[in-house]
Amino acid sequence: MRTDVLRSACRGAFALLIFFFGAETRAQLIVTEIMQDPHSADATWEWVEVYNPGSTAVDLAGYLVDRVGDAPIGVTPAPVGIRTAVIVDDEILSNTTVVPAGGVAVLYDGPALGYDAGRFRNAWPSMPAAAALIGVESWPTLTNQPAAPGLSIGFWADEAAYRSDVADLGEPADPDYRVAGTGAAAFEVSYRADGFWPLANNAASIAYDGVGSPAEGASWTLSVAGGAGATRSTASFLSEPINGPDRGSPGVAPAHGQAPRSSLQITEVMYDPASRTSGEWEWVEVYNPGDPLDFSEEPYWIDDDDFGPIPGPNVTAGVVGTGEVAVLYNTDDATLGQMRAAWQTDDGPEINFIPVRNWPELANGGDLVGLWRTPLGYLDGQAGGELQYATSGVIYDNTGDWPRPNDADSIAIADLGADRSLPTSWTRASDTNSPAPASYVAAEVLAPGGLADNLGMDVGSPGVVPETLLQTLPGDYNNDGRVDAADFTVWRDGLGVFYDEGGYATWVENYGESLGEANAATVPEPATAVLANLALATAAVAAGRRRAGNHRA
Repeated sequence: MRTDVLRSACRGAFALLIFFFGAETRAQLIVTEIMQDPHSADATWEWVEVYNPGSTAVDLAGYLVDRVGDAPIGVTPAPVGIRTAVIVDDEILSNTTVVPAGGVAVLYDGPALGYDAGRFRNAWPSMPAAAALIGVESWPTLTNQPAAPGLSIGFWADEAAYRSDVADLGEPADPDYRVAGTGAAAFEVSYRADGFWPLANNAASIAYDGVGSPAEGASWTLSVAGGAGATRSTASFLSEPINGPDRGSPGVAPAHGQAPRSSLQITEVMYDPASRTSGEWEWVEVYNPGDPLDFSEEPYWIDDDDFGPIPGPNVTAGVVGTGEVAVLYNTDDATLGQMRAAWQTDDGPEINFIPVRNWPELANGGDLVGLWRTPLGYLDGQAGGELQYATSGVIYDNTGDWPRPNDADSIAIADLGADRSLPTSWTRASDTNSPAPASYVAAEVLAPGGLADNLGMDVGSPGVVPETLLQTLPGDYNNDGRVDAADFTVWRDGLGVFYDEGGYATWVENYGESLGEANAATVPEPATAVLANLALATAAVAAGRRRAGNHRA
C-alpha cells in the first residue's frame, strides 16, 4: 500500500536523483545483436547492437567496453572508451554517444574505421537512418566461438566502476591484473559456442529474438538475409581491410518478444490493506486456464510502472496447474507462515501462495500492475506505463466508476472474459454485487512483541475463484457464460484463452448456448445469417494461421 502523499514524495525524490546523477542507465540497455565473426576475418567489421527500451536516452560518453579475462586497459594515459570528440589525422571529429529512448545504437571499432560512420553505413545501406553509430576506442576484439563459460563483454559507466571489476589473479611476486567480472558494469552480454548458442559462420551476426532470456543461447539466432530484418552487407573498398558479404540487421530494433502467450489471468488485487505496513500485506491473485506453469522454468515479471525496472524476473518459484489459482505475495516483507495465518481457513481450500521478490508497492490512488513473460516486453511496458506486451494486467484508479479503496477490500474481476481496462469489470470484495461470495475477513497476525502486524480487517478471497466464473462452455472463448458472435471475434483475433483452427467448428456447434441452458434437452440452432456472414472470414483466417504456423491450443 502506498499513499498518494508518499507516492508523490517518492516521485519528487526520484526526480531529484535524476537531476543530480543523470538519466537512469543501469539495467536499461540490452545487447540485441553481435557481429563477432565478420567475413573479412578482421575485427574492423565487428560490431555490437544495443537497444534502449527505456523512456529516457542513455549517454555512453565516458563508458569503457572490455572483455572479462583480458588485461585491463592501461592506467597511463587514462583509459579511453567512448568519447564525444576524437582526433583523426590531426582533425577533430565528433562521435555520437547517445542511445535514444526506445532506440537502437550500433557500437563499432572507432579507430579501425577512422570514426567514419559513413563508411559503416555504406557497408550496411539498409541500416535505419535513425539508428545511432557509436565509435568505441580500445575495442575489445570478439572471439568467434568462445568455449564455456564463454565470452563476457562489460560496459562500464566510468573508470571507477571499471577498476572495481579488475582483480590481481597472480602471485604477490608476479601480479596478473585481469578484468575479473562485470559486477559493476552498467550492462553486459555473454555468449559461447555451446548450450544452444548459434555457431559463428564467418559471415552472420547472432541476434536476440526478444522472447527468452538474453543469457540463454536458445534466445539467439544466426542472421539469415531476408529474415527478421537481416540484410547482406555491401563490400566496402574505401581502405583496407575491406568489408565482406556479411549478414545482419544492425540498427533494427528486435521484436518485443511475443512468445506464445500465456493464458495466465489476474483475477483479484489487494492493493489497499488495512495494515499500513508498506506493501507487506498486498497480493495479486492469478488464474491459469491454460497448460501447467512452473515459474522456476518460465519466470515472470510482476511490476507497476514506478521507479524504473527491476533487474530481472521476480516470480521465479511455484507452480500453477491447469484450472488452478495462485496468490502472488510480497516475500521480502511477509513470510509464507504469516500469509497462511492471515488468509488460510480451516474449512477452505489450501491457498497456493507464490513468493515474489522486489514487490511493486501498489498505490491506493491508482496504479498499473502487470505480468510479463519477456524482458523486452516488460521493459517497454514498465517504462511506458502500458500493458501492450503484458500477459495480463490492470491499470486501476480511484475515480469515476472504479471501486473506491477503503483500507480493507481487494478488487476482483467480475467476469473472466471482461475487459480489464473498464472500471465496471471490477468490484470490491465486500460489495453485494461482487462475483466473489467467498470473500471473508483476514485473521489478525501478531508481530514479535505482540503488536498487531495484520489488523485482521482485510476482505478478499485469495486463492478462490467462484465456480460461476470458472464454468466454461465449449466455444465460449471469452468466458462470459454464453456462446455468441463475440466469441468468434475472440477466436479470430487470438484474444483471451487461445484455441486452434478446430475452435471454429466447436463454436458453430455450440452457438447460442449459455451456462443456464447448457443442460437443456435441445440445443438452439445457430443463427444462419450470423454464421454465414462470419464464415466468409473463416477460410482466410485459417489460411493465415496455417501460413504463420501459429497454432494455439
